[in-house]
This record gives sequence, structure tokens and C-alpha cells, in this order.
Amino acid sequence: KQWYQRRVRGIKEKKKHAQELMLQLIAYRTLIQRNRELEERTGPLPENAAIKVPFIILSTGPSTQIGLEVADDKTEYEFTFNELFEIHNEIAILKKMGFCYNLDTGVYGSE
Repeated sequence: KQWYQRRVRGIKEKKKHAQELMLQLIAYRTLIQRNRELEERTGPLPENAAIKVPFIILSTGPSTQIGLEVADDKTEYEFTFNELFEIHNEIAILKKMGFCYNLDTGVYGSE
């Protein structure tokens, strides 16, 4: 019976992982579509108009002091914070921007 429960648990984990990968694919495709449509309407995009991946966003309080050191070859960045901070990757941000059509929330609209 334990082997059956392990198999069921493994299948559930794989299903959850596959669903997350599908949401990531939807988010990336939506981003690509958004960038293409914007480029079709306005012509070649300025460097700051297209959302490029991968990226992270760091958020913290307004009184937090942030230090940044960049390697000479710009391949490494080191941040220091004197207070707590949160890291958000591109998938989390794209989801918040609606690039997954709210499929991650279970709330579906008529859009």
C-alpha cells in the first residue's frame, strides 16, 4: 500500500510541475505576442519598450539602504541590503501582469 501512495504522490507532483511549466509557456508566448503586436503598431521598439527575459525584481521598504557591486566584466552582481527584501522572478511578475490569463488563479474572465 505504501508503494501505491508514493506513486500517487509522485504523479500528483509531476502533474503540478507540468501545470506550472504550461503556465510558464503561456506567459512567455503571451509576452512574445505582446512585443510583436507592439512592434507591428509602432515599428521597431526602443530598447526600453520590450520586456526581456530573464529578469528579477527586488522589492523592499522605502527606508532600506541598498548596495550594489558589479564585476568588471558585468557577469556578476552583488546586492547588499540592511533590511528584509523579496525576490520576484519573471514568471511571478508575468503572472501578476495577467500574461497567464489568470489560469494560475482559477478565476477566468471573458477576455
